[in-house]
Amino acid sequence: MSRSFSCSVMAGLALTQTVLAFQGIPQALLQEEGQQHQLLAARTGQSEQQHFRMCHWGPEQFYSGLSGRAQAVWNLALEESGLDAYNVSDYACNVPKVPWSWVEKIHTMDHTKHRSYNFQGAYMFSVVHQQLGDMRPQYTARNWLIDFVKENFTDIDLLKISDITAGYKPIGPY
Repeated sequence: MSRSFSCSVMAGLALTQTVLAFQGIPQALLQEEGQQHQLLAARTGQSEQQHFRMCHWGPEQFYSGLSGRAQAVWNLALEESGLDAYNVSDYACNVPKVPWSWVEKIHTMDHTKHRSYNFQGAYMFSVVHQQLGDMRPQYTARNWLIDFVKENFTDIDLLKISDITAGYKPIGPY
């Protein structure tokens, strides 16, 4: 059990249930969740108090809304590792994993660098806001971009402004 919990596990569960109830989660679902925790505790031979963890991944996943694909990748990494999902550390059940087979494939790729600079992202949205007089930091943060591109980019570099507007003229071969 992680010692990073500042309150008892059961108090944490009660607090979590209170928060979920406040958010309009039906009591029946909360009771079903409690039964699931009891079943998981029984499977691992621990008391419910010893067992309860707040994991992002795996069969003890507490948080919902994560990508099904991301969970499938975590499951594949777990399968390749040969570990038991119920006996991984609190860290392991809360950090996304990449299967070792993917790491090996990436190592076999050509890692020769073909570009010096690569910018892909929004820019025009900020320009329009500044033209309208909105000078908040989120709209001025990329003001350096075009000057940097003109001074440093060459034919081999990549500039992909993702929100170009009608009439946009490329400033170079990039």
